[in-house]
Amino acid sequence: MTLVVAILIGVPISLLFVLATRRFARTPTLSGVFLMIGSASLLVMVLTHVAEGLHLFQFMGWGQRHSPGHYLDLVSVYAGIAFLVAASLCPLLRRNLPTG
Repeated sequence: MTLVVAILIGVPISLLFVLATRRFARTPTLSGVFLMIGSASLLVMVLTHVAEGLHLFQFMGWGQRHSPGHYLDLVSVYAGIAFLVAASLCPLLRRNLPTG
Protein backbone atom coordinates (compact mmCIF):
# COMPACT_ATOMS: atom_id res chain seq x y z
CA MET A 1 0.00 0.00 0.00
CA THR A 2 2.89 2.38 0.77
CA LEU A 3 4.22 1.97 -2.75
CA VAL A 4 0.86 2.79 -4.38
CA VAL A 5 0.43 5.94 -2.30
CA ALA A 6 4.03 7.00 -3.01
CA ILE A 7 3.50 6.62 -6.74
CA LEU A 8 0.19 8.52 -6.67
CA ILE A 9 1.75 11.38 -4.73
CA GLY A 10 4.97 11.17 -6.71
CA VAL A 11 3.37 12.00 -10.05
CA PRO A 12 2.31 15.58 -9.20
CA ILE A 13 5.50 16.20 -7.21
CA SER A 14 7.61 15.01 -10.15
CA LEU A 15 5.63 17.29 -12.44
CA LEU A 16 6.19 20.18 -10.05
CA PHE A 17 9.94 19.47 -10.04
CA VAL A 18 10.12 19.35 -13.84
CA LEU A 19 8.14 22.57 -14.22
CA ALA A 20 10.18 24.33 -11.52
CA THR A 21 13.42 23.29 -13.21
CA ARG A 22 12.21 24.50 -16.61
CA ARG A 23 11.07 27.80 -15.09
CA PHE A 24 14.41 28.32 -13.38
CA ALA A 25 16.28 27.48 -16.58
CA ARG A 26 14.36 30.20 -18.45
CA THR A 27 14.41 32.93 -15.81
CA PRO A 28 16.62 32.30 -12.77
CA THR A 29 15.07 33.99 -9.73
CA LEU A 30 15.27 33.44 -6.00
CA SER A 31 11.70 32.17 -5.90
CA GLY A 32 12.60 29.75 -8.70
CA VAL A 33 15.51 28.40 -6.68
CA PHE A 34 13.29 27.96 -3.64
CA LEU A 35 10.62 26.25 -5.73
CA MET A 36 13.16 23.88 -7.26
CA ILE A 37 14.73 23.00 -3.89
CA GLY A 38 11.31 22.55 -2.28
CA SER A 39 10.05 20.25 -4.99
CA ALA A 40 13.32 18.28 -4.93
CA SER A 41 12.97 17.83 -1.17
CA LEU A 42 9.44 16.51 -1.60
CA LEU A 43 10.73 14.22 -4.34
CA VAL A 44 13.20 12.79 -1.80
CA MET A 45 10.23 12.11 0.47
CA VAL A 46 8.50 10.23 -2.35
CA LEU A 47 11.64 8.21 -3.04
CA THR A 48 11.94 7.24 0.63
CA HIS A 49 8.41 5.89 0.53
CA VAL A 50 9.14 4.01 -2.70
CA ALA A 51 12.20 2.46 -1.06
CA GLU A 52 10.06 1.54 1.96
CA GLY A 53 7.39 -0.03 -0.25
CA LEU A 54 9.95 -2.05 -2.23
CA HIS A 55 11.92 -3.01 0.91
CA LEU A 56 15.12 -1.45 -0.43
CA PHE A 57 17.99 -0.37 1.83
CA GLN A 58 16.68 -2.16 4.91
CA PHE A 59 19.53 -0.73 7.02
CA MET A 60 17.74 2.66 6.83
CA GLY A 61 14.92 1.29 9.00
CA TRP A 62 12.04 2.57 6.89
CA GLY A 63 8.88 3.12 8.91
CA GLN A 64 10.60 2.77 12.29
CA ARG A 65 10.87 5.67 14.71
CA HIS A 66 14.32 7.07 15.44
CA SER A 67 15.86 5.45 12.36
CA PRO A 68 17.87 7.14 9.59
CA GLY A 69 15.04 6.50 7.13
CA HIS A 70 12.52 8.15 9.42
CA TYR A 71 14.65 11.25 9.83
CA LEU A 72 15.45 11.46 6.11
CA ASP A 73 11.73 11.39 5.39
CA LEU A 74 10.92 13.90 8.13
CA VAL A 75 13.63 16.40 7.21
CA SER A 76 12.81 16.23 3.50
CA VAL A 77 9.12 16.93 4.14
CA TYR A 78 9.81 19.90 6.44
CA ALA A 79 12.44 21.32 4.08
CA GLY A 80 10.11 20.89 1.09
CA ILE A 81 7.26 22.70 2.80
CA ALA A 82 9.53 25.49 4.06
CA PHE A 83 11.07 26.10 0.65
CA LEU A 84 7.70 26.04 -1.13
CA VAL A 85 6.33 28.59 1.35
CA ALA A 86 9.44 30.72 0.84
CA ALA A 87 9.01 30.48 -2.93
CA SER A 88 5.43 31.70 -2.69
CA LEU A 89 6.37 34.57 -0.35
CA CYS A 90 9.23 35.91 -2.50
CA PRO A 91 6.98 37.66 -5.06
CA LEU A 92 4.84 39.14 -2.27
CA LEU A 93 7.86 40.53 -0.46
CA ARG A 94 9.32 41.88 -3.67
CA ARG A 95 6.14 43.85 -4.44
CA ASN A 96 6.16 45.57 -1.06
CA LEU A 97 9.78 46.72 -1.19
CA PRO A 98 10.21 50.44 -1.75
CA THR A 99 12.00 51.39 -4.92
CA GLY A 100 14.35 54.25 -4.85
